[in-house]
Amino acid sequence: MKCVAICLRRIHIDDDSLTGLDPSTINSTMNMSVRYKLANQFSTSIKNIGYKSDIGYQTFLYSNEHEIRRLLLYLVERISVDSDEKSSSPDHPSTAVGWILSR
Repeated sequence: MKCVAICLRRIHIDDDSLTGLDPSTINSTMNMSVRYKLANQFSTSIKNIGYKSDIGYQTFLYSNEHEIRRLLLYLVERISVDSDEKSSSPDHPSTAVGWILSR
């Protein structure tokens, strides 16, 4: 969930629904109600950016490797596309892949 949060923050710079989301606060000791709310928030945000596959809270809480891999690939591609569109400004980082690999 932490990786998805980082990707969504990178994609949604000005999105109001993710303003209180801090990836450093996400951990495995969160209680189920917090994880459920977070998973719903993630799935809604991902649907809003155009993810076509079936996604919901269950994708994050009860997922398998194939679903998560497909989702993460989509998010990384989306970061790359958004960064390419914004990279025409001189003060923007050149690539999103470099940013992810540096983490």
